[in-house]
Amino acid sequence: MRSQFSLLDGAPVSVDAPGAQLDPPIAVGVLFADTLEIEVNAGTPEAADLFLGITGTELTSQLQLRGGRTLRLGPLGGQRGEGWGYVVEVGDQRLFGPTPPALSAERLAAVLSELSPARNQRGLTVSPAGDVGWSPYRTQGASQVLTPASGHPLLLDIRRPVPDQRAGRRGAKVRGGLLSRQGGPGRQHVVLESEDFVTYGVPMPQTSLDELTEVMAEVLVELA
Repeated sequence: MRSQFSLLDGAPVSVDAPGAQLDPPIAVGVLFADTLEIEVNAGTPEAADLFLGITGTELTSQLQLRGGRTLRLGPLGGQRGEGWGYVVEVGDQRLFGPTPPALSAERLAAVLSELSPARNQRGLTVSPAGDVGWSPYRTQGASQVLTPASGHPLLLDIRRPVPDQRAGRRGAKVRGGLLSRQGGPGRQHVVLESEDFVTYGVPMPQTSLDELTEVMAEVLVELA
């Protein structure tokens, strides 16, 4: 199966995984404002609901953003002082994520009001403006669940490479680049490195490392 989508900055991505199913992706970016980094994700309503469920966050209040959109938010994990979990509807997609504890609800609304979401044929993109920009310390990325013919799913954590990373690439040559195993006992994962992306293959509990390696050897992630 082939999946094509946009990162939040508009970069077009193509993921090809023969004989596998690919879930709708979640695009991931990190904003920078007032020396703070603020994670922003774009995905389906189901992805936003999953984020709220995993973090134990209930949306308890709302604020209006410039441009008419509504920011819904609540204490992250239900704990005051731990940051906010937030969701903003953009058509049939959602912007969502956690915030650092130092960010107030009002400042979060001001930051999100500086974003200009837009839809293209591949998905949702975001253009920050004013005193809000993309973090210079993080790269754009996406996450996507891949289910091979065995039915044992794995997570693709797709990231644009840091320039310095390219010099140290290593691994076995496969269809999509260089493949290597990394991590300590019980926390191993597979890394697929190419000119365009670094893709981490993260196993689910029912997926063996050998199966993960075999599946990732056939995956191709590239700029579309």
